[in-house]
Amino acid sequence: MTTAKYRRAPTIAAIVSIACLWSAFLTPAAARSQDAFLSEWYEKLEAVDLEGLEKLIAPGAVFTLEEFGSTQTKDEFMDYMRQHSDALGSVDIRYMVESQSSNRTTVRVCYDFVESDPVFNRETYAIEGRAITSATQARIGDRCDGI
Repeated sequence: MTTAKYRRAPTIAAIVSIACLWSAFLTPAAARSQDAFLSEWYEKLEAVDLEGLEKLIAPGAVFTLEEFGSTQTKDEFMDYMRQHSDALGSVDIRYMVESQSSNRTTVRVCYDFVESDPVFNRETYAIEGRAITSATQARIGDRCDGI
């Protein structure tokens, strides 16, 4: 019996070591995955690619608009995009990642409209797989300094 205990200990230590190494490599991979996702999200947003955007949003997603104290479901967000597609089609979008965790990314975003003043936001996205499950948007200024 004593021999079995000694044999098991190295196995457990090896599993713990592998798990620690795996989590160290998983975090950068998750960040790269989120970066690629956000790049695609903002490209489709800038192009007002409604079909593409709809595929990147989970069915139960909720968008929180802090400036207005309101929320939108996926359907409400897509309706807004359809109603304002002309104005949204003339925007240049630039963003910079502020922070990331395993499934949440916060970015600073400049929406530089051709026919009106720019809008500077902080946006936080919860991303599961290849879809936004929640998003929070807060306006932080009318100038896009630093982006």
